[in-house]
Amino acid sequence: MDKDIQAISEHADRAKLESELATAKKHLAETKKINSLLSEELTKRGKSPPKTPKPKSSKLTGFARAIIADTHGCHLDLTAWSAVLADLKQLPIRECILLGDHAETGGFLAEHHVPMFLADAKYSYADDLEAANKMLDELQAATPGAAYHYLEGNHEGRIEKWIMQTALYSGDDREMLRRALSPEFRLKLKERGIKYYRRSEFNETTKERGVLRLGKCYFVHEISSAKNAAKIAVDKYAGNVIFGHTHRQDSATVRKPGVGTIAAHNPGCLCAARPLWQHSRSAINEWTHGYAIQLVQKDGSFLHINVPIIDGVSLLMPLTKAIRSAT
Repeated sequence: MDKDIQAISEHADRAKLESELATAKKHLAETKKINSLLSEELTKRGKSPPKTPKPKSSKLTGFARAIIADTHGCHLDLTAWSAVLADLKQLPIRECILLGDHAETGGFLAEHHVPMFLADAKYSYADDLEAANKMLDELQAATPGAAYHYLEGNHEGRIEKWIMQTALYSGDDREMLRRALSPEFRLKLKERGIKYYRRSEFNETTKERGVLRLGKCYFVHEISSAKNAAKIAVDKYAGNVIFGHTHRQDSATVRKPGVGTIAAHNPGCLCAARPLWQHSRSAINEWTHGYAIQLVQKDGSFLHINVPIIDGVSLLMPLTKAIRSAT
């Protein structure tokens, strides 16, 4: 009897041990599984994230272009002009566009639009040409190595009109007078390496007279004198166009389905903002001093910046200094 009881007790102890052993094995298996999962997760977290591929390096192939309009010879505002020169000397200018009216051609050749102009013409045509030549000397000294383009404005065009009236019947006489009097020759543009674009002639860049096209931009002296001249210009050209003549900084940007987003800009003038002959008018003329810079890419696309000159101070350099200090 005692042996039976002892056998039963031993069997119970063995069953208990076996159960505990099975439970321990099960826990061990679960622990190994958890450890394996933890190890896998930790390994994943320790890996470096995939590197973002660097963009293909693209060397800058663009350049800077300066655009100047309406300096008007003896009427050049010397304070505003000094501010422009100071800017240009610090910029890598590779092209200069002169939009026209860089000689006033007043005095004996003037078409006197208003009576008060007579009182303002206290200089000779020779004085006017001397002032324009000095302006070109200073511009070329400030932008050495640049390419220069000069569009004939309506003031330079006065010479052409006077010559046509004076030598109507003889082409030889007209050419003789042009060489003697025209700003194209009196400003020695060919000797300076400056290309001249006459209002009456076509050139190799476009099919319009007196219009220059460079890359994705047209340049012309005058399109309209209206207050919304830039909007008129962009609609008329259906392309990017830069113009002068109105003496007011002006811009208009539109999107047209056939050509995309295009804009017209006027950089303003650099002549006296309130000449004497303007005093006979009742309205304020709203002229503004300024010039323009274009950052041009290899494909001809560009960023256009109208740079205001306010009270003889350019707003371009303070802006660039502020950007440098901020970075």
